[in-house]
Amino acid sequence: TRDRFLDAGYSPFVLPNDDEVFVFREAERSKREEARKKAGEQKIWEKPTATTRMAPRNFRNTEFPNASASLGRRQMTYSRQDQALIQQAVEVIRARKKEKEDSGGSKKEGIVEIVEQKKEMFLVEKTVNNIRDEITRLKQIANDKSTALEQSEKMPVSYTHLRAHE
Repeated sequence: TRDRFLDAGYSPFVLPNDDEVFVFREAERSKREEARKKAGEQKIWEKPTATTRMAPRNFRNTEFPNASASLGRRQMTYSRQDQALIQQAVEVIRARKKEKEDSGGSKKEGIVEIVEQKKEMFLVEKTVNNIRDEITRLKQIANDKSTALEQSEKMPVSYTHLRAHE
Protein backbone atom coordinates (compact mmCIF):
# COMPACT_ATOMS: atom_id res chain seq x y z
CA THR A 1 0.00 0.00 0.00
CA ARG A 2 2.90 2.37 0.68
CA ASP A 3 4.13 1.83 -2.87
CA ARG A 4 0.82 3.02 -4.14
CA PHE A 5 1.06 6.22 -2.04
CA LEU A 6 4.62 6.88 -3.26
CA ASP A 7 3.75 6.46 -6.92
CA ALA A 8 3.61 9.67 -8.90
CA GLY A 9 0.34 8.61 -10.49
CA TYR A 10 -1.43 8.08 -7.14
CA SER A 11 -4.77 9.82 -6.77
CA PRO A 12 -6.50 10.06 -3.39
CA PHE A 13 -9.86 10.02 -5.15
CA VAL A 14 -9.46 6.46 -6.45
CA LEU A 15 -10.76 3.78 -4.12
CA PRO A 16 -8.25 1.12 -3.09
CA ASN A 17 -8.97 -2.43 -4.14
CA ASP A 18 -10.16 -5.07 -1.65
CA ASP A 19 -6.72 -6.58 -1.13
CA GLU A 20 -5.20 -3.24 -0.17
CA VAL A 21 -8.03 -2.53 2.29
CA PHE A 22 -7.65 -5.97 3.85
CA VAL A 23 -3.86 -5.59 4.23
CA PHE A 24 -4.24 -2.10 5.69
CA ARG A 25 -6.84 -3.26 8.24
CA GLU A 26 -4.69 -6.24 9.27
CA ALA A 27 -1.65 -3.99 9.71
CA GLU A 28 -3.64 -1.56 11.86
CA ARG A 29 -5.10 -4.40 13.93
CA SER A 30 -1.65 -5.89 14.57
CA LYS A 31 -0.29 -2.45 15.58
CA ARG A 32 -3.13 -2.03 18.08
CA GLU A 33 -2.53 -5.53 19.49
CA GLU A 34 1.19 -4.86 19.93
CA ALA A 35 0.51 -1.52 21.61
CA ARG A 36 -2.05 -3.13 23.92
CA LYS A 37 0.34 -5.95 24.83
CA LYS A 38 3.19 -3.48 25.45
CA ALA A 39 0.96 -1.29 27.65
CA GLY A 40 -0.11 -4.33 29.66
CA GLU A 41 3.49 -5.22 30.46
CA GLN A 42 4.52 -1.70 31.52
CA LYS A 43 4.53 -0.43 35.10
CA ILE A 44 2.19 2.44 35.88
CA TRP A 45 5.02 4.99 36.06
CA GLU A 46 6.28 3.89 32.65
CA LYS A 47 2.97 4.41 30.89
CA PRO A 48 2.37 7.67 29.05
CA THR A 49 -0.40 9.76 30.59
CA ALA A 50 -2.01 13.07 29.75
CA THR A 51 0.52 14.89 31.93
CA THR A 52 3.49 13.26 30.22
CA ARG A 53 2.14 14.16 26.79
CA MET A 54 1.80 17.88 27.47
CA ALA A 55 4.61 20.28 28.14
CA PRO A 56 5.20 21.09 31.82
CA ARG A 57 4.07 24.54 32.94
CA ASN A 58 5.46 26.72 35.72
CA PHE A 59 8.39 24.43 36.41
CA ARG A 60 11.46 26.37 37.39
CA ASN A 61 14.86 24.83 37.95
CA THR A 62 13.47 21.39 37.24
CA GLU A 63 15.78 18.76 35.85
CA PHE A 64 14.36 15.79 34.05
CA PRO A 65 16.47 12.64 33.81
CA ASN A 66 17.32 11.68 30.24
CA ALA A 67 15.37 14.68 28.96
CA SER A 68 17.16 14.87 25.62
CA ALA A 69 16.78 11.13 24.97
CA SER A 70 13.13 10.96 25.96
CA LEU A 71 11.88 13.94 23.97
CA GLY A 72 11.25 11.83 20.90
CA ARG A 73 9.57 9.04 22.83
CA ARG A 74 7.68 11.28 25.28
CA GLN A 75 8.37 8.73 27.96
CA MET A 76 10.19 9.36 31.23
CA THR A 77 12.34 6.82 33.03
CA TYR A 78 12.57 7.08 36.79
CA SER A 79 15.25 5.85 39.14
CA ARG A 80 14.41 3.50 42.00
CA GLN A 81 14.53 6.41 44.43
CA ASP A 82 12.04 8.39 42.32
CA GLN A 83 9.81 5.32 42.02
CA ALA A 84 9.84 4.94 45.82
CA LEU A 85 8.85 8.60 46.20
CA ILE A 86 6.06 8.15 43.68
CA GLN A 87 4.81 5.09 45.56
CA GLN A 88 4.83 7.00 48.86
CA ALA A 89 2.90 9.86 47.24
CA VAL A 90 0.32 7.44 45.89
CA GLU A 91 -0.11 5.90 49.36
CA VAL A 92 -0.56 9.36 50.92
CA ILE A 93 -3.20 10.20 48.31
CA ARG A 94 -5.06 6.94 48.99
CA ALA A 95 -4.94 7.55 52.75
CA ARG A 96 -6.29 11.09 52.34
CA LYS A 97 -9.03 9.86 50.03
CA LYS A 98 -10.05 7.18 52.51
CA GLU A 99 -9.98 9.66 55.39
CA LYS A 100 -12.15 12.06 53.39
CA GLU A 101 -14.64 9.29 52.59
CA ASP A 102 -14.73 8.10 56.21
CA SER A 103 -15.36 11.63 57.52
CA GLY A 104 -18.24 12.03 55.11
CA GLY A 105 -16.92 15.38 53.90
CA SER A 106 -17.92 16.49 50.42
CA LYS A 107 -19.86 13.31 49.78
CA LYS A 108 -21.58 13.86 46.48
CA GLU A 109 -24.95 12.28 46.03
CA GLY A 110 -26.82 11.93 42.86
CA ILE A 111 -30.14 13.65 42.34
CA VAL A 112 -31.90 10.28 42.41
CA GLU A 113 -30.54 9.51 45.88
CA ILE A 114 -31.60 12.94 47.15
CA VAL A 115 -35.11 12.51 45.76
CA GLU A 116 -35.35 9.04 47.35
CA GLN A 117 -34.29 10.46 50.72
CA LYS A 118 -36.83 13.28 50.47
CA LYS A 119 -39.53 10.78 49.51
CA GLU A 120 -38.66 8.55 52.46
CA MET A 121 -38.63 11.53 54.84
CA PHE A 122 -42.06 12.60 53.55
CA LEU A 123 -43.49 9.11 54.06
CA VAL A 124 -42.07 8.87 57.59
CA GLU A 125 -43.46 12.32 58.46
CA LYS A 126 -46.86 11.38 57.04
CA THR A 127 -46.90 8.14 59.07
CA VAL A 128 -45.96 10.02 62.25
CA ASN A 129 -48.74 12.54 61.64
CA ASN A 130 -51.28 9.74 61.02
CA ILE A 131 -50.26 8.02 64.26
CA ARG A 132 -50.49 11.33 66.15
CA ASP A 133 -53.97 11.97 64.71
CA GLU A 134 -55.10 8.44 65.67
CA ILE A 135 -53.79 8.89 69.22
CA THR A 136 -55.63 12.22 69.48
CA ARG A 137 -58.84 10.62 68.17
CA LEU A 138 -58.59 7.71 70.65
CA LYS A 139 -57.95 10.13 73.54
CA GLN A 140 -61.03 12.11 72.50
CA ILE A 141 -63.15 8.96 72.45
CA ALA A 142 -61.82 7.98 75.89
CA ASN A 143 -62.56 11.47 77.23
CA ASP A 144 -66.08 11.39 75.81
CA LYS A 145 -66.75 8.01 77.44
CA SER A 146 -65.35 9.13 80.79
CA THR A 147 -67.45 12.34 80.77
CA ALA A 148 -70.54 10.31 79.85
CA LEU A 149 -69.83 7.95 82.75
CA GLU A 150 -69.31 10.86 85.15
CA GLN A 151 -72.56 12.47 84.01
CA SER A 152 -74.45 9.24 84.42
CA GLU A 153 -73.07 8.88 87.96
CA LYS A 154 -74.14 12.44 88.84
CA MET A 155 -77.70 11.91 87.70
CA PRO A 156 -80.18 12.07 90.52
CA VAL A 157 -81.06 8.73 92.00
CA SER A 158 -84.70 9.68 92.15
CA TYR A 159 -84.89 10.06 88.40
CA THR A 160 -83.67 6.49 87.90
CA HIS A 161 -86.14 5.24 90.57
CA LEU A 162 -89.04 7.01 88.93
CA ARG A 163 -88.37 5.23 85.69
CA ALA A 164 -88.04 1.90 87.43
CA HIS A 165 -91.44 2.31 89.13
CA GLU A 166 -93.36 3.27 86.10
